[in-house]
Amino acid sequence: MFQRYLIALSLALLTPAGAAVAQSDSRLRFETIFDLPFVQSLEFAPGGRELFVAVEGHLLQWELDPLNLVHHQNTQVLANEMVLGPDQRLYSVGLGSARGSFSQAGSKAVAFGRDEAAGAAFEVVEANSNLGISQYSSIAFDSGGNAILASASSYTASPFPRREDVQNGDARKYPQLKFRCGGVSQLSIFAIDGVDHYLASTAGQATLEFGKLDLGSERSAAGDCFMVEQMEKGQIRQPTFDAVRHAVIDLGDTPFSTDGASKAIMVLNPNTNKLSLFRIEPFGNTHFLSRLGALELDLGKFMPSGAQDAVLTDLATDAKGREVHVSSTSASVVLRFDFDGTGLSYRGRIATGAPVQRLEMSSDGAAAAIVTGRAPFGGDWRITVIENPAALSDWLQVPASFSSIKALQEQLNAQDLSAGFPDGILGPQTTTAVGDFLSGKGKTSPTSNEPDGDAQMLYQSIVSSFPKYLLKENPARLAND
Repeated sequence: MFQRYLIALSLALLTPAGAAVAQSDSRLRFETIFDLPFVQSLEFAPGGRELFVAVEGHLLQWELDPLNLVHHQNTQVLANEMVLGPDQRLYSVGLGSARGSFSQAGSKAVAFGRDEAAGAAFEVVEANSNLGISQYSSIAFDSGGNAILASASSYTASPFPRREDVQNGDARKYPQLKFRCGGVSQLSIFAIDGVDHYLASTAGQATLEFGKLDLGSERSAAGDCFMVEQMEKGQIRQPTFDAVRHAVIDLGDTPFSTDGASKAIMVLNPNTNKLSLFRIEPFGNTHFLSRLGALELDLGKFMPSGAQDAVLTDLATDAKGREVHVSSTSASVVLRFDFDGTGLSYRGRIATGAPVQRLEMSSDGAAAAIVTGRAPFGGDWRITVIENPAALSDWLQVPASFSSIKALQEQLNAQDLSAGFPDGILGPQTTTAVGDFLSGKGKTSPTSNEPDGDAQMLYQSIVSSFPKYLLKENPARLAND
């Protein structure tokens, strides 16, 4: 009976109640989602009002003000990257399951179309490689809105197959871009003077590949290999173990945009713990990555004592570089920087209380997400969402009180389940009260097939802050949402 109760609640609640969107403002606001399994990828919708999260082959979708879990489903993809495309489809690329197991799997790319009436996502088309041969590592979009998939193991990129081609049995060979400098761990595509260019971080190397995007019949890339660390004559190159992370920065009308440069590349090099900014400059009818006037910061000196040897591996920034976050999986801190149009500046630290596993930021800088957790493969991971991160002070400890937990405590107390004073702090009393409700205690009987509105709202609040209860109690709904 309790399972039927949860199913009834899920059906009633995991559909948005309305289309109202809160107006943006300048306030600084935090929310946290607790006790998640391994988080593979995150993506914000424009404006930072929605968050998509890939966890262990599942897709979860939240509205953020207030915090509300509105959708979940089983994707059968262990996502390397998840990106909301210009067509408003959510694209996920990574390792797909075969015969119900990820141990026998190959690359998989899935596009989810948004059902605007129901607010749900659904699988539109997928592409699979041969089992066990390669794995899609990254996805980017050209100016025509075409999704381009990159693979680290095959040194290639190719367009995402169109649904009409699959349905019509089109056997034509999709063009491929063969990279010159190595397998790709991260791919970006952007236009300069109306011409699409690509930038790739090569796997296991401190190297970028940059050039014009051409998926013609030649299939060979025309880009150049750019070593992030410049070597002096006679200097011995140190071994590299980690690919660099990069972000494309729109320079706009800033002093750094000299000689016709409209774009710059921000680069985090985990092998040296340096943050750099290189201009893309014109030369005749082409463009190139330039070291002339490049900016560079040695990040080790900004790390707290005891963590200065941590390898910084993750980078998140808005499109203009006004809010930049850098982190390490071996340190409980996020470093903050900004690019003001002339230089890179240190803005302070965020103390997270647990090692940082992932970073994400909306392109407009309206929201940032920090995934933390001590367990290597999840279970205790948390996602802290920061609304308006530019308003952060120069040193900050992630707060312990959240408005979603305060609302949950008030709802539990109204059910005669003592969560204590509603202070927004998650403690043992609140956790116990949640367990009591889920086990059938409180005013509303859990055996009811039609629970009242208060019980529905309480259950929605619980799974929005603790999605593990939805995943644990009702896994069948993930496949048939």
